[in-house]
Amino acid sequence: EFEADAVVIATGSRWRRDGIGATVRYPVPIENNSNTLTPDDVFAGVEIRDEVLIYDDEHYMMAGALAEKFLLAGCRVKYLTPATTISSWTAMTDEQAFIQTRLISLGIEAVFTQQITRVAQGILTTSCIYSGQTSEHETDNLLLVTGRKPDDELYRELSIDAVRIGDCLVPSSIADAVYSGHRFAREYGENPARLVTKRERATIQTNLTQIRPGTIS
Repeated sequence: EFEADAVVIATGSRWRRDGIGATVRYPVPIENNSNTLTPDDVFAGVEIRDEVLIYDDEHYMMAGALAEKFLLAGCRVKYLTPATTISSWTAMTDEQAFIQTRLISLGIEAVFTQQITRVAQGILTTSCIYSGQTSEHETDNLLLVTGRKPDDELYRELSIDAVRIGDCLVPSSIADAVYSGHRFAREYGENPARLVTKRERATIQTNLTQIRPGTIS
């Protein structure tokens, strides 16, 4: 109806409920009657009281931020992750030490090098990523912070050509989503030939006749 020249879909993503994350590549058995939640449920207003078990296989800021939220609300929080530190990827943004220090000061219980294998009857089963030894963790509220899937139903329903950007194309960080939108706006309508990244290529000339046997040039 708008007769637009282009349609851009930026409908975001949703958190996975099947255990797939940075470490786990295939869905794990999760019973339908298990009280398994994702950050989407927290944002939608689901109330969590008393205790919560957070399983983090995303490793960025989300699990740590939600852990702090529940600790400040008076909940007992147990944090499990296949990594060796809390919110391990935030080491790339110089935040990891601050996050772990903060959560320890609030009384978090952290268990490391544990990978999800099954969820059934209020029990999360994990295995050590090094030894393979299994462990069981009882919980009334299991919060999975793992991977995300593009929310691309609208894109697939359209009968016209459209472009996906941001998390609707590839779920990533907020910075990447912002850049994706900015890049599309900047490059829209440009000649593709002008968008080729230009690089300087160094030319190294070597006189092979000067290399003696047994030496490295």
